[in-house]
Order: sequence, then structure tokens, then C-alpha cells
Amino acid sequence: MQVAQAVQDNSGKKVSGATFFTPQTELTVELSSTSDGLFAECIDITAVRLRLVDPAPYFWVAEELPSGSCIEMELIAHENKHVTVYREVYSAFPSQAYGIVQAAIAGYPVLTNAGGAALVRSTIENNINSAIYPLLGKLATEADAHNRAIDSFEEYESIRDSCNGSLNEYLR
Repeated sequence: MQVAQAVQDNSGKKVSGATFFTPQTELTVELSSTSDGLFAECIDITAVRLRLVDPAPYFWVAEELPSGSCIEMELIAHENKHVTVYREVYSAFPSQAYGIVQAAIAGYPVLTNAGGAALVRSTIENNINSAIYPLLGKLATEADAHNRAIDSFEEYESIRDSCNGSLNEYLR
């Protein structure tokens, strides 16, 4: 958790907390090659590793809220709901990415000019990345939909009214 001054939303109102999540992928492609010693090389894929680097969603609450106070605990509980959504939605990444990677690497081994391994690796990486970005977009859209449901009027009203309404004292 980070502590920061309350920031303003698009309408100019102060907000008391926010959750951030920026998933990153890590891709490794290993190749093997057999050369005829002159002009041609057969390139094959020996391993592809694609993983979602531990995205570690994080959140902040406004520094105006007393540390350990009832209202800070309410906001932490609320922001943790968003963290749970991100973790649950993105846990589907490995199984969904597997089929995408398999489709992207179909058609290997390939015959290329001698010294063509770097171009083949670049092509494979581009194919996989191009196929994975829509999946990441789909997962982000799914997480956003779940998070919008969490950020309901009723939820905000419940937080505002909790702890004897103390949130209003700190975010004027």
C-alpha cells in the first residue's frame, strides 16, 4: 500500500484511494539450427516461455486519513476487493495464452538462408506478442467490468457512512 495526498477525479472531487495494475509479459524463445554449411539453415523452436510477470496490483489511500484508523481500514478493505479482482481475472492468463502461443508457432521448423536465426526469432516474438496483446486487452476489459461493479453508489455510500462518517472530516 502506498500513502499519498488525496487526488482529484475528473470532476474535481477528492478521492480517498485508488488501485493500480500494470501487467507485464516476459517472453523467451529458444531456437536450434542445423546448417548445410553453405547457404541454408533449418531453424526449429526448442522452447517458448511466456509468463505474466508478477503484476502485484497496488493501491494507495489518502495520507489525510490517520494510519490505522477505522476509515483507513474501510478503504483498505475496499481497495483489496479490486486487488482480488485483478488476481482472479489474470489467473486465467496461462491457460488462455497456451493456445495462442501454440497457434503462433505452428509451421516450424523452417528453412532459411544461413544466418537467418535472428530474423526467425524476431518473427516468432512478433507473432506471439501480436497474438497476446488482444488477450491482455480482453482480460483488462473483464477486470474493469468487475471493478466498476465494486465501485457502486451503494459501496461508496457504505464507506462514506462507516466509522461515524469520519471520511468527510478528512477529505473536504
